[in-house]
Amino acid sequence: MRIVFMGTPAFAAIVLKHLLASKMHDVCAVFTAPDAVRSRGSHLETSAVGCIARDADVPLYQPASCKNPQLIDTLAALQPDVICVAAYGMLLPEALLNVARYGAINVHASLLPRWRGAAPIERAMLAGDTYAGVCSMRMTAALDAGDFCFPKRVALGELSYDELSEQLACLGAQSLLECLDALAENSVEWHPQESALVTYAHKLTKDELYFSPDETALQACRKIRASSNAHPARVLLAGRSVRVMNASVLDDVALNSPLLHERLSSLCAGDMCFHAKRLFLACKSGILEIHSLIPSGKRAMDSCAFASGIQGIKHATLVWESAK
Repeated sequence: MRIVFMGTPAFAAIVLKHLLASKMHDVCAVFTAPDAVRSRGSHLETSAVGCIARDADVPLYQPASCKNPQLIDTLAALQPDVICVAAYGMLLPEALLNVARYGAINVHASLLPRWRGAAPIERAMLAGDTYAGVCSMRMTAALDAGDFCFPKRVALGELSYDELSEQLACLGAQSLLECLDALAENSVEWHPQESALVTYAHKLTKDELYFSPDETALQACRKIRASSNAHPARVLLAGRSVRVMNASVLDDVALNSPLLHERLSSLCAGDMCFHAKRLFLACKSGILEIHSLIPSGKRAMDSCAFASGIQGIKHATLVWESAK
């Protein structure tokens, strides 16, 4: 099939890599967001998808908006059989969806109809879902409301956002390739979404994954696992701003240690202590153990290295609080 691919971040880049590697389809053009400041510094960077397209010598387009009527003409001139979309970051007008013979297929990172919208992976993690997933969805004018096919799922377990996103992207590529083959054979089994089961994955706000002593240890742990460079899980430890990279909820087995139980039993929400080279935060309910973090302006380190720079932490109970 002759394909126009639209996508922007690393998730979409993985899908595009698989599509190019399949050799079964002709990716005649790639559309991605314009170059932007995407990391520390002030220089403009090409998106992950744009880099893959340039390396593969595929024609690259970077429109600032999809509302320009000329874009429809550009797409029509490419004569695609299908438009494949993955985390493009722009709403596509209905006229654009109808340019290709088979319409537009979106690789959506959820088990539809659960988690329609911009942040399905993070919302699944924050809600404590047992499974996350991905499917190929026929795009319509309504947000993520189209029929879907070839769903794939992954047990969340203790996966981080980056780990889960990579797994879902690989499965999403598999789903898309199966969908394209079925489209060519006119054998796709489309599944309509049950409206009663719809939930929405609203875009994360800038500091939504910051956590505080007012939350349970489980809620804080979910925020940490769902965090990324774009949405870090930040907190103040003894007045120092840090991004927490890895943490776990202290279980009953660990609390069977008499010395540890004695040290932690007197803690109140907002207390922080360092015991036996381990760093603990008391929450509204439960204890959170911090394993690794990144202090502002420094490199990643384990909790023991961080604690070594805080005077008196071995013998005193210090304070932790929200970074907001």
